[in-house]
Parts: sequence; C-alpha cells; structure tokens
Amino acid sequence: MRRLYPFILIFMLALGCASQVKLGAFGSAHEHADFKVYINGIPLNFSQEKYQSPLPPNGSDDSDCTNGTRLAHLHDGNGNVVHKHATGATWGYFFSTLNIALTDTCITIDNGSSYCNSGQEKWRYFVNGNEVSGIKDTEIQDLSRVLFTYGAGDAQIPWQLASVTNQSAHESTGPACGPEPAISSLNQSLNGSQKAIVAEYYHLASTALARNLTSADLALMGDLTASEADLHKEWGEALWLADRGFSHHVRHSLDAIFFIVTRGKFLCPSDSLAHVGVFLQYNETAMAADSLEDGQKSLPEWEQNALATRARNPQSYPGLEKLLSTMKQEISDYNAGNIAAAISESSFLEQNGYC
Repeated sequence: MRRLYPFILIFMLALGCASQVKLGAFGSAHEHADFKVYINGIPLNFSQEKYQSPLPPNGSDDSDCTNGTRLAHLHDGNGNVVHKHATGATWGYFFSTLNIALTDTCITIDNGSSYCNSGQEKWRYFVNGNEVSGIKDTEIQDLSRVLFTYGAGDAQIPWQLASVTNQSAHESTGPACGPEPAISSLNQSLNGSQKAIVAEYYHLASTALARNLTSADLALMGDLTASEADLHKEWGEALWLADRGFSHHVRHSLDAIFFIVTRGKFLCPSDSLAHVGVFLQYNETAMAADSLEDGQKSLPEWEQNALATRARNPQSYPGLEKLLSTMKQEISDYNAGNIAAAISESSFLEQNGYC
C-alpha cells in the first residue's frame, strides 16, 4: 500500500468523470447490481452516510427525470446495491462518484490510500462468479453480482463470493424514473422501531462478514422484534441456527426480518426450504413444517418474478429450471412422507439455492 499525492488522485477522478460524455440521459435506464469490495480480507462499508446519495440540490426526488447528478448511486443506508439510472454507467464511473479512483490494477479509496497490484497482492474481479481481467470500463448490468477483492488467496474467494448479496432482484421492479417501489419509498414510512431493526440488521450483517454470529450478538434483535410475531419467529430460527453453528442459515433468517420490515414480505423459497433439512436432522418437526409452509407459499410468486426477470436478462438466475424442480420435488416428497429424499433436496438447496 502507498499514499497517493492529492493532485494525482484529483487527476484520476477527473478521468473517471470524463467518461460521463458516453452516458445516456438520466432515466434512460433503471437497473441494479449487487457488489462487495474487500481489501486484505476486510470489507469496505458502503452503508456509511458519506457514500449514500443525498437528495439533489433542489431537495426533490427523481420523479421528473431531470436530475443528472445521480446516474449511479447508493441510497437508504444500503451499501450492497448500486442503482443505475443511465445507460453506459460503468463501475469506474460509479466509484468516481464516491471519490474512489478505480483502474483495473489500482484502487484509491476516499481517504487517499492506494492499493495497487504488487507481487502476490493484486486485485481480482468476479462477475456472477466468473473471474474477469478488468472491471473499470464494464457497464453495470442489471442483477449482476460483482466482487472486487485485493490480496485474497484462492481459499478466501468462495466465502467472499458468497457474501455478495442478491438484493438487486428485489429492486429492479420499478420504472426508469420516479420514486422506486423498493426500499426507498418504504423507508419513508418506517417507524422508529422498524428503523432500529433495519440498523441492527446492517450491524449484524457487517459482523457476520468477520465471524460467526452468536446468540449474544442476536440478543438486541430479539428485543427489537419481540412485539411482532412474524419477525420474532424469524429471530427465533436465527437464534436456534446460531446456537448450532449454522452461520449461513442465520443470515437467511436475518434477511427475512429485513425484507419483512422494509417490503412487507420475504420472497426466497430456497432459503426456507434449505432450512427444512437442517431442522429435520435435529428432529425439530414443527420448525421443519413451518419452514416448508413458508417456502411453499412464496414459491409461486418467486417463480413468476424469476422467469420475468430472466426474460429481461437471460444471464440472470443460472440453473433456474433445476432450482425450481428441486424446490417443488422437496415439497412433494415432504408432504408424501419421503423425509430422506426431502432432506437430500434441502441439502442441494443449501449448496445451490439463491433468491
């Protein structure tokens, strides 16, 4: 790592801004992508206020499609999903709006620290799980999942890839302009307790990147969700899973809490159905039945949304047919009393399922 002189940093940022001439008009696109950046195994926290997009100077929203200053941005405290509002917006352009200078071999973050390819330490980029040689001039694509990682060995890549969220699928449902029918519009009506739950979710998500969550970590979320039966049920599952070391499944339950609060529902049947096998192995038949019911109820709407999304972007939802058939077969086997087969299908979803 080395310190970059301020005038060089300004010059690099200017180069990034110069690419705006290739951008479409504000409102010419409305797409979303998930991303994660690691430096020597530590994730950058883009949920910080300094990275979040403020209202435009006139204090209005984007409903008139005239604010050209927010062509790619983050908002609502969510540092996992970039919102793209113009054709041609690249990852290099997006990071330039955050005062981060990006080339394919060097990234200089907003405090002036520079991380460049040197010896064994180098940048690696993954788009939808596939490693690519460069990313700066790559246009942000709807529903893509992108990992930026510096100094990571092969052993670290799988869990870093797994940490890239799939929240963009819940965002890319609105028009090119106007208030988005996603978290942004709902956050305006969240009450104090709901905002506290969302804040604690982000805290726990950040902690989970560094280590496995414990029951002590989840205590505050238990207090915050105590008055809401559906949320507290998800918290109870998270606690049970944490006590038994199922850290990956803990995150599923926390995601459910987050989306129930911000969206009113959580559509991810593969998560629910993946829990079934875990509960059955511990003879928790009531919890297994409850998770199966959740998966069965959410599957039809999720399937419809997934098929519609893939029609817009054929590269999204890889292996969708296999995933759908496995979920439906697990439900059928469980209801028929073929528990061994249901556990096997649940295990497949644990390894291969996604939202």
